[in-house]
Amino acid sequence: KMVPTPIPAAGEVLVKIAAAPVNPSDAWTWFQSPPSSYPLPIGIEGCGIVVSSESETRPVGSKVGFICDGGIPGSYAEYIAVDALTNAYPMPPDVPIEDCASFMVNPYTAIGILDTAKREGSTTIVHTAAASQLGQMINKLAPKKDMTIINVVRRPEQKALLESLGAKHVIVTNTDVEVWKAELTAKVEELNAMSAFDAVGGELPGHVLDVLPSHGILHMYGALVGPASGINAKDLIYKKKQVKGFYLTDWIR
Repeated sequence: KMVPTPIPAAGEVLVKIAAAPVNPSDAWTWFQSPPSSYPLPIGIEGCGIVVSSESETRPVGSKVGFICDGGIPGSYAEYIAVDALTNAYPMPPDVPIEDCASFMVNPYTAIGILDTAKREGSTTIVHTAAASQLGQMINKLAPKKDMTIINVVRRPEQKALLESLGAKHVIVTNTDVEVWKAELTAKVEELNAMSAFDAVGGELPGHVLDVLPSHGILHMYGALVGPASGINAKDLIYKKKQVKGFYLTDWIR
């Protein structure tokens, strides 16, 4: 739908959008919204160049990453007006602006996941879908936070990718479930992992919860293949394990 170009109010900037990522929340908004809600603004973050400014802090020509005001999507448009102080962030001048699209959600999720685990007393986590952009960020950040990652991926080439980034513990699930689950169990016991973070859903969370020790905590922060299944009630009742949700906005607050 064609709409008028926004006009920045006092304290705002108008950004010509260069790029915007597809976060899971964007995909869910798209696929779960009824046709009656269309035309539907999508996209919660992005990057671009300031082309009009009502703020001294972000002059015209500034490279910025931005978060949409009030959580109202809109980064898949051509232009967006956002608050210059709270929603537009200066990007490094030597980095191509298109490379700054995912400056907020994934990096802060990586920090939030490691912080959550450490607050729970675990310096080792199990992380599924670990070859994602987020998973790669977590592996790069973990050594700086004195954290260890047990990565769970689907394919050998994903294992090779993570190992090229320095990952030391990678489980591939393309073998028989009992085989890779035994490998994961051994790693969890060796490294004393008490926390796990899953973005996949389906049967995988149940397997991950099963290999965690008593009082272990599984955090769900996505459902790429659908609702979680296979959660054993005995793990929750007798072994005092927990299943929680991880939501970036709540962690930031």
